[in-house]
Formats: sequence, structure tokens, C-alpha cells
Amino acid sequence: MQIEPKSSRRKVISALSLACAVLALAVAALSASQALATAAPAATTGPAQQVQFASATVSGTVNPSGAATSYYFEYGSTSAYGVQTSPTSAGAGTANVAVQQTLSGLTASTTYHYRLVATSPGGTTYGQDAAPAVTTGTATSVSFASASLTGSVDPEGVPTTYYFQYGDTLAYGAKTAVESAASGTASQAVSAPIAGLASATTYHYRLVATSAGGTVVGADATLTTTKTPPPLVATAAATAVGTTSATLNATVNPNGVASNYYFEYGTTSSYGRSTPSQSAGSGTAAASYRAALNGLVPGTTYHYRVVAVSAGGTVDGRDATLATAKTPAPTVVSGAASAVTTTTASLAGTIDPHGIATTYYFLYGTKSPTTRTPTASAGAGTATVAVSAALANLVPGTTYSYRLVGAGASTVTGSIGHFTTAKIPASLSLTPTPSLVAAGAGLTVKGMLSGTGVGIRTVALQVEPYPYRGGFTTVGVPEQTSASGAFTLTLPDLDVNTMVRAVTISGSPSLATSATLVRVVVRVGVQVRRHGRSVRFSGLVAPAGAPVQIQIQRRFRGAWITIVRTTTHRTRRGASYAHTIRSAHAGRYRIVAHVRNASLLSGRSRVVTLG
Repeated sequence: MQIEPKSSRRKVISALSLACAVLALAVAALSASQALATAAPAATTGPAQQVQFASATVSGTVNPSGAATSYYFEYGSTSAYGVQTSPTSAGAGTANVAVQQTLSGLTASTTYHYRLVATSPGGTTYGQDAAPAVTTGTATSVSFASASLTGSVDPEGVPTTYYFQYGDTLAYGAKTAVESAASGTASQAVSAPIAGLASATTYHYRLVATSAGGTVVGADATLTTTKTPPPLVATAAATAVGTTSATLNATVNPNGVASNYYFEYGTTSSYGRSTPSQSAGSGTAAASYRAALNGLVPGTTYHYRVVAVSAGGTVDGRDATLATAKTPAPTVVSGAASAVTTTTASLAGTIDPHGIATTYYFLYGTKSPTTRTPTASAGAGTATVAVSAALANLVPGTTYSYRLVGAGASTVTGSIGHFTTAKIPASLSLTPTPSLVAAGAGLTVKGMLSGTGVGIRTVALQVEPYPYRGGFTTVGVPEQTSASGAFTLTLPDLDVNTMVRAVTISGSPSLATSATLVRVVVRVGVQVRRHGRSVRFSGLVAPAGAPVQIQIQRRFRGAWITIVRTTTHRTRRGASYAHTIRSAHAGRYRIVAHVRNASLLSGRSRVVTLG
């Protein structure tokens, strides 16, 4: 039921919360003489209460002004009323009397007019209509989720409040907060915002005002919310574009709707890849957003665009492109060779990987750099790093070429450098000979001719026997060195300690080895013959002319003890000795030829055991 606004001074009530009735009762006319003799009663129409679908209770106040007074309510569907309640006594007092009567048989969803009428000998008084006047206005600022409802309220001089009812049906279901319209006597504009509406939906609304005169409902009106607006997007230029990375940029305006955004990208306009979705909020202004890309292919063109998603729909930004930088080749500089010896050298250089994992090696050779050093890492930094490699097994006195090679995004070769190994000085050396040689035995001597460019030379063996005062003389047959410089010489039978050296006898410069002392040991033979308890020791000593003393020694308590001394004598077979020991003890014996000068080393026989 709707409550229709009406002019001031008229009271409106609602049956079943939606209808108002105005009731009127005819007031018996008083005679002119009564009116002049008695004061007319006062009548004030009050609010309607307990309004139901077919009944309502109307109220008011009557002051009899000291004369017997009755009252009734006039009501009807128009301001002509047409129906009145039964008259009821209000007494004859001089104070206000609250009165009320119940109206029944009302028609649901119908507007009723009513007013209070008081009658006494002093006359008939009609209560004034004190209900507010209400007009539902238009909706403004209508968006997809909110609007502002308007209207006007005339409080008719009575304190009045108002609110708006709204909903997507005539049942409404929601209302705004109750606000005061004060108690003025003129119509005033009122409004209230509503939010949380569904987009593209029609809503019913109306203005409701309440005062002591009752509740007045304005006419129903409608509004339709707009569709939820999609977000606004703009793809911007990419920044920080490198070889494998870039930053994508865009602006997104959510248009007041919670929105997310992401970037699509790929090597074609079909994209194929996307960044994680991020929130753009629900503001109403454009904001800048970005996303970092990594793992891109160097030297490649990529397409990209921003995409925003909200309840208003999905919006694609314009297609844009970026081109990653080509991977920079490493910067390679061959350095100088250092620590150059006859067979080794150290090569150096520098490499700037330019952020790409880079390896390196050196090429070297005598004619062109073709031999390769082991590959090593130069890292993946962005600064110049020093690199090096050690060379070995080089040929002495030889010029080598070399260059540094770096392999990163591409392979870069440094400039060619050169170095020359040191020459090996010409020298002649002998292999260490046995420390001891038995007297009368020969000796094979090995040696080596070395040096850069010495070639093949003829060498000879020279000796200087004890007492080393006659100087070196050549012995044996000279020999030629091999291509590697090796040679072998033979030393004849030796009878005394001898200084030995090798010398070159061809080519330049003349070379000689250091002198080596070959030590000769006296050879001592021993024979044993027994005659009862007697034992005869005899034997030969070489060399025959050696100045030696013969000592017969016996092993006693862990030491060799000399028990007999004798000398050698000359025989046809050479120097010999003989000596008999009577009552010889059992045990171990040996013969020692003790040299009396430094021409030889003392010799010993084998050990003989007597039982």
C-alpha cells in the first residue's frame, strides 16, 4: 500500500503499514446562543497506531474547555471522509484528554484520510491534519553498485524523521539510516546514499517520513544500476631490457571494481606465457604496475601486453614489442709471456665475460698456434679478469707463437704474441760410475752431451792415475755422441785409484766433464789346508805390486780381531801370501789386504769357517 502525500493540515495513516485513512464525523451544530455562552472545545488530531491490513487505531487530544464534550473521528478514502465513528464522551473538564478509537473494515492497500472532531455547547472543533508531506524524488549518481536517493519532506511544524526504503522488489527489504527533517513548515530536500547494489539491476525505492502525526510513505520509484565497468588498461614501453631480462610496464584503472592484472608475453603475438596475476585494487584512478621477466633469449623480439580482469570483464592492452640485446662476445686480450726458461713458460691475458659464462685456453706452436692448453673457466662476471696457463716440455732456444681464445656467447681470439725459450748451455756430463771396482777389472763409462745446437760431437775418455800428478791422458777409442747426445766409453783394466773424465775432441766450444774418482779395491784370494790341528792360509793378491800388509782376522764376540800379520812375496803367478796357524780355534776367519798408501782400497777375502 502506498502513502500518498497531501496538503498541509491533513492527517494520513496507513492500513497494513501501507494505507492511511482520514476519518471525519459530522459534528452536531450548536445553536448560536450556546456557542456564545460556552467556549468551544479544543481538538488535536494525533497519529495512527497499530495499522493493520484492515484496521487501525487513530488518536488525538480533546480539551472540553469546561463543557460536556463528545468526540468522534471522520475518515474515508478521500478528503470528503464520508464515514465517522460513534460519538464518545470526553467529559467536561478543562484539561487535555487523550482519546483514541479503532477503525475496522478497512480495505487493504488503501489510503485513508481521518481527523478528530470535538463537539460541546460551545461549538464544534475539527482537529488539524499534522502529518508530514512526503514526495519521493529521482535517483542520482547511479552507478553499477551505488546511487543517491532524493525526495522532499514538509514536517508541517512537527518534529519529523525520514528514511528511504529500497530493494529489487516492491517488498523493498532494505532501508537507509533514519535522519531528522527537523520541524519546519516548508518542504525541504532530503537525500541518502545507498551502496552494495548489484550491477544492471532495477531497484524500487520510496521516501518514508514519521512524526507525531503518523508515518507517511512516498510514491514508489525505480532506478536501474549500470553494468559493472571493465578496468581500463594501457600497455607501456618496456624498461631495463637486457640480454636475458626486461621489465614490462603498464597502467591499470580498476574503475572502482576489484581487479587483477598480469602480462602476456612470447616471441609471437600469440604470446604463450604470462606473469603471475597481481591485485590492482579497486580504485578509480590509473596506477602504474610492472613485472620483471628473466630467462629471455638474447637477440630476440618479444610481444607483450597487459591484461586486467574484474567483475566488469577481461580487458587486453595493446600489443607491444621489445628486443633483447644480443649476448656480447667476451673481450679477449693476449698478454705477455713470462717465466720463460729453456723448456717452460707462463702465458697470460685478460678476459671480460660480459656477464656470460666464459671459458678460455691458449693456442701455441712453433710455426702457428695450434697446440691447445686445457680449457679453464673465466667465470660469468662483468669485469675484466686475469687468466694464465703454464707451458712445459718446450724446446730450448725456440721461438713460439701463442694467442688467447675466449669462448662465451661466441668465440673470440686474441692477438698473436711471441716468446723464445732460453738456450741450454753446451755441457758434457758422466753418469755416476760404480763406487768400487775390483783391481784388474775394466769399466764402462756413460755420459751425455747436452746443450742447444751442439750437434753430434766426438768424445774421448781421459784418466789420471794415483798419485794424480801426471795430468790427464786419453785412453781407449774416442766415440761419437748419438743424436740425443748420449755416449759410452770403455776404461781399461784398473790397478790403482784413478781420476776419470770425458772431453770433446771435435767441434766448439771444447767441453770436459768434471773429474770422477774411480776407486779400486785390492782383490784377495784365500785357500785353507788343515794338518791335524794346524791350518794353513794362503792366496794371491792383485795387483801384484800393491804395497799391502796381510792380516788374518778371526771373529770374536761380534768383532773381527787380527791374530796374525804377514806380507806378500812375489811369485810367478804374482803377489802371494801363506801362513800356518797351529792349534787353530774353530770359528770364522778372513784375510784382509791392508793398503799402506792411497793408491788402492783395502780388500777382504771371503769368510772361512773352521769346525
